[in-house]
Amino acid sequence: MAQQQALPTRTAAPGETLFSEGAMGNPLMYVIKEGSVEISITRGERKVVLSTLGRGQFFGEMALLSTEPRSATAKALTYCEFQVIEAEALERLIDKSSPIVRYMLRTLISMVKKKDELVARHAMGFSIIVAYAQLLELAAVPEASSGKMRREREAEVALPIDDVVDA
Repeated sequence: MAQQQALPTRTAAPGETLFSEGAMGNPLMYVIKEGSVEISITRGERKVVLSTLGRGQFFGEMALLSTEPRSATAKALTYCEFQVIEAEALERLIDKSSPIVRYMLRTLISMVKKKDELVARHAMGFSIIVAYAQLLELAAVPEASSGKMRREREAEVALPIDDVVDA
């Protein structure tokens, strides 16, 4: 039986930035053992707080599964202690999982990024009138057109069945 390697730990002082939006830094994921962390993005001159995380929660996972720059800033609000998960450790676990699990992880990350951008737009004073107009536009789409849109959306996230089911 293979012995598991202990995960590294890290601490952060109150106010310390762990990573910044747009940075390419180390692809690390953090699991909070102690303390609290603020996750935020900047739109224009405005900081938008997406979440405040505490013990047992994690962040930074997007950098492990994507080569894109960091999509948010993570800053310690209090003294923090983290369990650090490096890309190689997660890759070993993912490689052992089925293709559907890998697909789900990447899809979930994409969905979280889209949700964060939507939250940012709303926080920037995204007009309720514009939102209502978009809702009306969606409701007015004819059935045939909405079927086409649904098929396009399904094709966008489609996974070949051979990748999911073992032959």
